Amino acid sequence: MENFEKTCRLCLNIISDTSFKIIQGIIIEVLDVLLLKLSTNKNKSVICNGCSIKLFVAFNFKATCMDTEDCIFPYINSEMGAPIDLKEIYLKERGKEHFRNILEDERICRLCMQVVTCGFTWVREVDVDMFLKYTPEVNFNSTKEPVICNICFDLLNTHTSFLKNCLDVNEKITSMCEDKAAESPSCIKCEDVEIKSEGNDDDRTPLDKTGWNDFGFHGSNQIPTPNIDALGYNGVILDKFYTQQTCTPSRAALLTGNYPIRSGLQGIPLQAGENRYVPLNMTVLPERLQELGYRTHLVGKWHLGHAYEKVTPVGRGFDTHFGYWSGFIGYFDYTLGAQLADGVTTYFGYDLHYNLTAQYQFKGQYSTELFSNKSLEIIDNHDEKEPLFLMVSHLAAHTGRGTELGVPNITKTNETYDYIELEERRRYADIVNIMDDTVGQIVNKLAEKDMLQNSIILFFSDNGPMTTGSVPNHGSSWPFRGLKFTLFEGGVRGSAVLYSPLLEKRGYINRELIHISDWLPTLYHAAGGNVSELGDIDGINQWDVISKNLTTTRTEILLNIDEFENQSAILGYEGQYKLVNGTYQDGLYDQYYGDSGRGSENPSYDTQQIINSLANQAIQTISNQSPLTSDVILNMRSLLDVSWCRDANSTPNFVCSGFCLFDIYSDPCETTNVVNDTKYENILQNLQAKLSEFYEQLVPQTNKAVDPNSDPSKSNDTWWNWLGTEP
Repeated sequence: MENFEKTCRLCLNIISDTSFKIIQGIIIEVLDVLLLKLSTNKNKSVICNGCSIKLFVAFNFKATCMDTEDCIFPYINSEMGAPIDLKEIYLKERGKEHFRNILEDERICRLCMQVVTCGFTWVREVDVDMFLKYTPEVNFNSTKEPVICNICFDLLNTHTSFLKNCLDVNEKITSMCEDKAAESPSCIKCEDVEIKSEGNDDDRTPLDKTGWNDFGFHGSNQIPTPNIDALGYNGVILDKFYTQQTCTPSRAALLTGNYPIRSGLQGIPLQAGENRYVPLNMTVLPERLQELGYRTHLVGKWHLGHAYEKVTPVGRGFDTHFGYWSGFIGYFDYTLGAQLADGVTTYFGYDLHYNLTAQYQFKGQYSTELFSNKSLEIIDNHDEKEPLFLMVSHLAAHTGRGTELGVPNITKTNETYDYIELEERRRYADIVNIMDDTVGQIVNKLAEKDMLQNSIILFFSDNGPMTTGSVPNHGSSWPFRGLKFTLFEGGVRGSAVLYSPLLEKRGYINRELIHISDWLPTLYHAAGGNVSELGDIDGINQWDVISKNLTTTRTEILLNIDEFENQSAILGYEGQYKLVNGTYQDGLYDQYYGDSGRGSENPSYDTQQIINSLANQAIQTISNQSPLTSDVILNMRSLLDVSWCRDANSTPNFVCSGFCLFDIYSDPCETTNVVNDTKYENILQNLQAKLSEFYEQLVPQTNKAVDPNSDPSKSNDTWWNWLGTEP
């Protein structure tokens, strides 16, 4: 391999590999915006990856400051010359109803125009040189008593220091060059360079109970997910997407557009052999899309009932279903067990069906690959003249039967992920990576069929992982608190990306509040339906919020009420404050779990693997699609990293046996319970009142024991519709 050794133009560090960027094109534009006018010569200079990331993060923060300035400018009266009240502008620009007015002692940050929740600094107390060097365009005199929140102040200090160092280096280079020391390493000579990168042929993939930290775009280097990452970087990454705490409640919310408390499915996941299902008077998403003329197909998991034929997927709006009715099965044998109420007897049965017919011939095939192949067949056989709704719900990365973490080749798995200490985590990594590969195959197939240009591709996790517990999959929601079953961020803050050429804005991070129940009205609207015909549901049409990056009308999310566990939570004030009341099984999963994936033992993040991925290559065939570059990838990734929210060794240990209140904006890791702080008294009371309202609307859980009549031995050792056709 060619020996690269260059000097970074911004920090003067030696670059000994190909990890650099040539200063040209967009980098020059970014330097100009940041007022870094560098001395140049006829040769192209380069910057190291570290400076590149800092440069783009500084650029994005300045863009936020300038957006605020643009927002304020129309309200400035140049003739009167009087400073304006930023609170009034904030309320007008938000354009939505609030639970309360901004408190008298609260302030709006002059740089990000958000309500200050984490302390602030008066602008008058800040060194004016800092503003002149970084944001000379901001007119602080235009607003009354301007303040800067602590987060923005820290960012301002960090970026100003970085820019000062860059300018000091530039001055040093200029001085040395004027002294005719042009051959010194400090007087940089950069020849034109062709950066040669070889694409990886990587046949690995994963999604059910996948952790926040198990996708590359969230900052971990442990598990490659190039295809899913490519969808997000080319489309939209949803930073504040929330699900339910477990499988059945999430799927009920997804398909009904309602909180699970409306259907009595808010509690524990449904068991095989249990007579429980989505109420038949609730019209579900595939039924809605059938009304619009869509062909509807489900591949993989259902988990919303199978006692009657009518409550299975083909009875609830899917033209076809290839997969399993229950919560999880073996990765190769497609069987699972369910324990009866006596706590002793367990039924075991086979659960792989096409519509209502068992599919024994596939036993022994790896489920992720099988489900992918069936999905590709559906696309191949689809008549492009008809609209298509295809829902692929993988077993990955749930545990299989028992505690199985099934992979096709354990020797290859251990060799590929030898940098991961725990074998179970190595297995999990391979499961996720193989699933990622199937995502690329599906996107590529849509492109081959000339269907991609009119498609919406949505990928999301249904709840947090089980790093530990009775059925651990060893996923990671680091740095968040909690796991699946809890209402902390680690249990309900989901990973989600959406790609479509139909989006008006692409290649950005959406930070608006979105709930899993919103997908029904959002997709129904995108499919051409009239959302007003859906009736009174909890879900909100978020298409324009995502497509145009507009402000959402959603101000709260009921995360859940489980009256059996005495556990509930609500997220209010545009997602800033979360009230948790009670906990799952006395705080069993209330702490911090999972790998950070950021240690030196892990491989570096391979942007070229993302660029070369099947998904990205297919997306780049779209005529108006912008090319995906390493700079874009690294910049977006740096903005998504929430590792700042707590030190790696900071794991405050407490259990929310009563009320806990968290400021998610400043404390997404939920390290500090502020419920007893009088400053938040009004917020606490408002959220308690909201939670009480939802309690009054709750439909009691319909949980039942496994029905002895469901015994699979009565049906060729196969789970079946033991109660007949319909209720």
